[in-house]
Amino acid sequence: LMEIKLCASIYDERFKIPVYSQLQPVINFIEDHYFNNLSLEDMARIIQTSPQYLCRLFKRTLHVRPFVYLTKCRIQKAKEMLVTDTRMPVMEIAKKVGYQDPSYFCAVFKEYEGITPQGFRKGWEY
Repeated sequence: LMEIKLCASIYDERFKIPVYSQLQPVINFIEDHYFNNLSLEDMARIIQTSPQYLCRLFKRTLHVRPFVYLTKCRIQKAKEMLVTDTRMPVMEIAKKVGYQDPSYFCAVFKEYEGITPQGFRKGWEY
């Protein structure tokens, strides 16, 4: 069983690079348009595939679904804004990273980071 697992992992690693390069246009699109209301169909259209297949590619290659990747991108951008522009209200940052509801943004931020946006910002002020 261990040999089969080893062979399977070697097989998977060899084929991740082509799949990753296939996903690269979608990744670039997400990173360039994270602040917009993106749909799975929008993302799939970029590489001319179905939304279901796009989800499988993301899961197999990056071990997350496309919307989790989008959320992580948004949270990362929000963290950058929280640190670099300490005068910008959290509500404005939420909108700039694609969340119309600041309360929902705060809940998502806390779910991913374990701390509120305000708490994150305060931690960087010292």
